[in-house]
Amino acid sequence: PGRDFVARLLARGGDVAADAHAAVKKALPAWPAARCRSAGDCYRRAWLVADAAGSRDTVEDELLQDLARSLLFCRDAKLHDKLSSLLSAALHDKRDDPKLAGCVERVYAPLLWRHLKYPLPEARRRAYAVLGACFPVSDAAAPTKKKKTKTQAAARGAAIEAQLELLRAGVADDPSPVVRAAACSAAGAALSRRWAELPLGPATSVVKLLGGRGARDATAATVREAALRALGTLCGKGSKVPKTGAGANALKASVRDASRAVHDVAPRCRAAAATLIAQFGEKFGLDAAFSAAGGSRLLARLAADDAANPRAADAVAALLARAHFPADDGVAQV
Repeated sequence: PGRDFVARLLARGGDVAADAHAAVKKALPAWPAARCRSAGDCYRRAWLVADAAGSRDTVEDELLQDLARSLLFCRDAKLHDKLSSLLSAALHDKRDDPKLAGCVERVYAPLLWRHLKYPLPEARRRAYAVLGACFPVSDAAAPTKKKKTKTQAAARGAAIEAQLELLRAGVADDPSPVVRAAACSAAGAALSRRWAELPLGPATSVVKLLGGRGARDATAATVREAALRALGTLCGKGSKVPKTGAGANALKASVRDASRAVHDVAPRCRAAAATLIAQFGEKFGLDAAFSAAGGSRLLARLAADDAANPRAADAVAALLARAHFPADDGVAQV
């Protein structure tokens, strides 16, 4: 009941909504993450109960877009995290709700594309984080809608291709390692959730880029680690990448390229690589994991990292233990 009351205040528009919104923004820095998410749910409910012809536009333009602008521009890292929690509950986590179709695009489009080309790396990093959370940012209805028209399908397809190119450019071409790392993370999140909708050529190109240029970035360990973790997301249990076909082949090739990171000079990259190989084994079987990584390479890494990098050693040891002492878990064993 309390959330519905706040939602109605926000949905009324005028001074009432403005005062309620200002009160939320003033209190936000002191709130824990759970309360920030509760506030985000109030904004989502406000949009749902608002009149589509009038105050719904006000909720989008004056409330949600103001929060989105603050998310992209604020200088305080803690406040940024609070705003991210709020907007995740209001928009990001509900991006597939047909009732909110187009809201994410209308809120972010005036800001997001400009920020992806902004001179400051931190602005671009935040923009890539939003793109990864909301991908694809498109006003067209999802392809599962039965009444989807050819025009809507074409618009959504064009938006997806354009945003895949933005992800590719962020991973490969951005001059800032902080932004390249964010683009890697965004690519992993976006591709793992939306693989069934993606054009195979651009999508597999991004996957291969993660295992190639991303995992071998010579300038920053943060980029290599982010690329390895993005590949792990693509191999994870919630990933929509199938176990057969062009997507699976591209992922296998990318993991094979990235597996050399078990010998990376940065301990956190070695740990991420070992974890990736284990996730790859969960998805495709341990035979495929050992074929991609090489058993002798893993044994050499285990001997070298036993004391120096326990996280990497533990991940490799767990993989080897599963191979030699298999559990009846339905995964192909060597």
